[in-house]
Amino acid sequence: SPTRELAQQIDQAMQGFGYYLDSVSSLAIYGGNDGNRYDQEIKSLRLGADIIIATPGRFISHIQLGNVDLSKVSFFVLDEADRMLDMGFLPAIQQIIEQLPKVRQTLFFSATMPEQVRKLANSILQNPLSVDIAVSKPAEGIAQWQFQLQRPAKPGFLAAYLQHHPEHQSSIVFVKRKNDVRTIVHGLNRAGIKACGISADLEQETREQSLQDFTARTVSA
Repeated sequence: SPTRELAQQIDQAMQGFGYYLDSVSSLAIYGGNDGNRYDQEIKSLRLGADIIIATPGRFISHIQLGNVDLSKVSFFVLDEADRMLDMGFLPAIQQIIEQLPKVRQTLFFSATMPEQVRKLANSILQNPLSVDIAVSKPAEGIAQWQFQLQRPAKPGFLAAYLQHHPEHQSSIVFVKRKNDVRTIVHGLNRAGIKACGISADLEQETREQSLQDFTARTVSA
């Protein structure tokens, strides 16, 4: 999986499934500055696990140090493949694939299929079965609007919109580039709207604090 947060979510789900499957063990591996956790990952890898949920960068470090034996892997799953390529994980993914048995089942999940993602899929899949999920309709009672704006006008419009709609006590704003996160957060804060950001170039502690503040509603966007 591309991010620590997603790896943690999948690991939590696996623990729930594992409650009913006593013989199945799982292990989450993801980056961070916790040396104790890294040592624990090494110990767990040496003991063995049926399922590993990992972020590419951290997993590569274990491979390079000889902590991982992938010779008996039966299933290989790439989740949010398009996002992993956007984050620059293609070399790491290729290194991991080189360590895998040639005979295995590969599952490839991607929200979008741009050319780069399609090339990766074609390079690791053999006679794949493709499952395309149609675009879902919004849930009942959900209203949608579209505003056509020039790029420079977007931050100011967003701040004005949220100011004029105080009923939106919690708002999530998605941006295209991680560099835009700081710009939007700064603009909203200047407009008197408490906001925080989450992006790949922020420290893990900062990202976790943002999630906690949003959940506690100490920030509104």
